[in-house]
Amino acid sequence: SLSVTQLKDSLLKKTLLPANFTITIDPVKWQNKSLEISAKITALTAFNEPVVFHAAIVDSSRVASGTGETYLQVIRKMLPDAAGMFRGRVWQKDEVQSLGFSCKVGPGVNPQDLQVVVFVADYQSRGIYQVATANVPAQAKRDADENTVTGLVTNKHYPLPQSLTAYPNPVRQEVTLTLPQSLT
Repeated sequence: SLSVTQLKDSLLKKTLLPANFTITIDPVKWQNKSLEISAKITALTAFNEPVVFHAAIVDSSRVASGTGETYLQVIRKMLPDAAGMFRGRVWQKDEVQSLGFSCKVGPGVNPQDLQVVVFVADYQSRGIYQVATANVPAQAKRDADENTVTGLVTNKHYPLPQSLTAYPNPVRQEVTLTLPQSLT
């Protein structure tokens, strides 16, 4: 067993190591009652150790049905499964590994209470090299088809504008619409 001093020294050495990877999690999407998760892991240096990629869906709190006890930061799902995705080949500096997962969310789960965690672990020691987290956005409580504009309906009372500009494309959070003339 290690002494407290040895543990502190070990922790200090590990925290001062430069990161081998960066992880970027794209905005999480909610579609057809499932979460769509995509992430990119970039090697910051050449790396020649086998690794395992993991993604997890974490619920901020859950109440146990039998006891009524509240548990915090509950792992709801490991993606693709608890074993993760193995990568045994050499990484070149700036090489990118893309990950994509879909996870059905059961009834009674508020997507706004969920968080996505993506991490890279050493295959042999199970030590963690890098971790990134992302919240499920507030608008995730709706399916995409509820808010998607697929066309404009015209009639004699509301003719279609001749020139409508929308930008940026694609849209992340805000869209700007410009019309050729005033609506008044």
